[in-house]
Amino acid sequence: KIQRRNEALTKGRTSANRDIANKVRSDKAKGFASALLPVVEACMFRGASTLRELAQMLNAMNVKTAKGSEWHPTSVSRLLVALEITF
Repeated sequence: KIQRRNEALTKGRTSANRDIANKVRSDKAKGFASALLPVVEACMFRGASTLRELAQMLNAMNVKTAKGSEWHPTSVSRLLVALEITF
């Protein structure tokens, strides 16, 4: 049993499978970020000039992160990097 389990684990952890999984994760993150672009631009148009203000506006609008949590300045910073937006 243990040998079959170990064989299955090593078979599933090939570099090709990891590369495919990383690409899927990356594509999903890019899609989420691009979907938020209009919301971020609207917040900036309304006067958000700092990461903290932008996070507060996103939270006030009940916009959640990809994992369903609230926004923090660090997560907003990462989103802006993904969207290639600067203040």
